[in-house]
Amino acid sequence: MSPMSEEIILKFICATLLLLCHTPSDYLDYDYQKKFTQEITDCALNYNSSIYPYNRIPITLVQAQAIQESNWGRSRFATEGNNFFGMKEFDLTEPHMKAKLKPNAPWGLRKYHTMCDSVEDYMDLLSTSYKYEEFQELLLMQWFVNEVDLHALVDTLYNYAENPNYMEEVKNLITKLEAT
Repeated sequence: MSPMSEEIILKFICATLLLLCHTPSDYLDYDYQKKFTQEITDCALNYNSSIYPYNRIPITLVQAQAIQESNWGRSRFATEGNNFFGMKEFDLTEPHMKAKLKPNAPWGLRKYHTMCDSVEDYMDLLSTSYKYEEFQELLLMQWFVNEVDLHALVDTLYNYAENPNYMEEVKNLITKLEAT
């Protein structure tokens, strides 16, 4: 065999092994993201099944906010405290974590026992807090006309986060989630 053909065969073997042994991170991310959204969905469905239909928070909205607030469940607050929605705790005698960028803030981020505890607390906040009355009224109106507009619901969440681009980012996530 000539040295040229040995080199070609060796390159072919290396390329084949590389393809067989390498799993692109996109595939891993997709599987992780799919699992994360399914877990959030399961928790949200459980909560929604226990309340009146007109108070049920749309699942895609829950997914989008969990993704936005926790970076697909990878944030420190999600991994160490099961907090997937940036839920604050003002009673510092309760389990909480301090934000590294705001260690002197008079609040912390809540710690939960499970993911579902976090999902339920978030959904309860949107369903019952006076801060989200506009959201609650629009949700009820949409239920009566049987037409859900997630983007309009997001527009009522202007005081949910400090990020000025928050609503647009959540809407973009909703659009991506609906396309899959």
